[in-house]
This record gives sequence, structure tokens and C-alpha cells, in this order.
Amino acid sequence: MRNCQENLSLEIVHATLESKSINLFSVYMANKQAALKARRQTIKRTAQNSAVKLSIKQHVKAVRKAIEAKDFAKAEEALKAAIKIIDKAGQNKIIKKNAVARKKSRLIRSVSAAKKK
Repeated sequence: MRNCQENLSLEIVHATLESKSINLFSVYMANKQAALKARRQTIKRTAQNSAVKLSIKQHVKAVRKAIEAKDFAKAEEALKAAIKIIDKAGQNKIIKKNAVARKKSRLIRSVSAAKKK
């Protein structure tokens, strides 16, 4: 399972890099080898972080769609998955801790409000 997720995330990273057509020399020409390496690392991290943020958006969207469809069992499952990914992104400092708390709070509140209606 973990290998599959890693392969998927690597594919997303490569697709993101290709879609943005990032070139190491597009912003500046580095004078040092260390600067080139730092640029490569930045590009890779940016792609990985944007892939995680995209995953968060997709999971949040799944929760909202389940709420609109009045499918509360599916909404609960999607909520658990979304919270797991949001928490992991917060632990890895991809999104800030207050943003994590805010996203989780809003999702939980929307699911519970939809159940009451």
C-alpha cells in the first residue's frame, strides 16, 4: 500500500513538474553547484507540496459532495480521510497549524450541521 502511494505521489510530482515546465535555469543562472542543487531541491519540494495540497482539495470536495447528496455515511468516511490528510500535511508543515485547525473545524461543523437538518 505504501509503495503504491509513493509511486502515485512521485507520478504527481513528475506531472506537476512537466505541466509547469520548470527549468532549472529559468529564473537565474547559478554560479555554484550548491545553488543548482538547492534549486533542484526547491522545485521537487514545491511539486510535492502542491500535490499534497491538491489531494486536500479533492478530499474536501468529496466531503462537500457527499453532504450535498445527503449521503451522511459517505460524508463521514470522506471526512475521516480528509482529516487524516490534513493532519499529515500539518505535521509536515505543508500547511500551517491554524489552517489545519480551521479546515478541520469547518468540515466537521458542516457535516454535523447537515446531519441535523
